[in-house]
Amino acid sequence: MRKILSFLEPTLQITYNELYTELAGHLDVDLETAIRRFAPDEAVPALQYYRRQVCRRTQVRSLAEKLGVSPEVVFEACTPEGAGKLMEALPA
Repeated sequence: MRKILSFLEPTLQITYNELYTELAGHLDVDLETAIRRFAPDEAVPALQYYRRQVCRRTQVRSLAEKLGVSPEVVFEACTPEGAGKLMEALPA
């Protein structure tokens, strides 16, 4: 397994060591735990998932700031029922 850590992962264009290090950071675990928890073919989609979640949280916070509402209101508006809550929260 140690040899694979220096290989370049073609989809993300990072080494598996960088991939597992970033994944460990998202999971708040050490590198060894991340390596044990995810096989190489499972680590790529897992990291992509965590990156999407970080991007989504950042976008929600940014939109909430611009609209002058709380991030919770924007997050709830991601559902059809929540869209009404966002409309109610917007200034008239």
